Amino acid sequence: MRVFPCHRSIVRGRNRCINVDDRDSNTSTSIEDLDALIESDRHAAAIIAKAVFDQQVLTAIHSVTEANRLATARIMADTRVTCTKITTDAIVCCAELAGTVDALVSEIRHHGIDLASTSEEGLALVAEIAKNTRQEITESSENAVEVIERQAHNAIHLIAKNAENAVEDIKAIADEAARRVISNAREAARKIAESKETHRTGDSARTDGQAAAAKVSADADSATLRLTTRTKDAIEDIEQCLESTLQELADVADDAQRRIYAARDQAIDRIGSLLKSGPDPPSDAD
Repeated sequence: MRVFPCHRSIVRGRNRCINVDDRDSNTSTSIEDLDALIESDRHAAAIIAKAVFDQQVLTAIHSVTEANRLATARIMADTRVTCTKITTDAIVCCAELAGTVDALVSEIRHHGIDLASTSEEGLALVAEIAKNTRQEITESSENAVEVIERQAHNAIHLIAKNAENAVEDIKAIADEAARRVISNAREAARKIAESKETHRTGDSARTDGQAAAAKVSADADSATLRLTTRTKDAIEDIEQCLESTLQELADVADDAQRRIYAARDQAIDRIGSLLKSGPDPPSDAD
């Protein structure tokens, strides 16, 4: 402690200035009292630092949770839209295939052909019409399946890409929050560790300062661990949602293709039956 000529010493502790007058014992302050005051300041600083870390992590966790919610909602919504479109297109295609056979029956009747008693020329005309109809049905069904496969492929690519972007956004939020916490923790630990050494010397002062700094670092690690855990859970949730919805999309596409092929085969069978026994009544689309 430096003693000025006026016999008044000044002890400065952060924002405090305490005057000690040698001539007045009632206003004297011991080194122990000052030490306790400084130690109290450092303890309060550590508490404040922990509160700051907790708040930063809490804000980041909220952002991660919201990003997780939006990502899963978008994945499910995009999947539902694509599944509905694929199913609807399959139903329409099946109806069109059945309608193609009905058009064949109408065309035969339009020509006034009786398959039971018609001439060879008439039968040849019917055979040619039936052949063209079969080809039309086959091409239509193949085109419809290709469209469905393309829709499913494009949707899977888009949904997976959106999920990947969401995961990257979540990682960025967590990384930035962790960086801020770690940076603040290092600065707080440095200041807290050094503050005591400026007011007293000795191994005990350094040990106390290092212990306080270590506590700040431990609090920061605890805060970032909570963020890391929540981030990991959010990413796993998105990945699980993506896996289940893409499987649903693939199943819907496969079912749509089976329905189209079944409608194609049924239409072609109707044409065969038609040539054998004559026009049958139009059938409803499956």
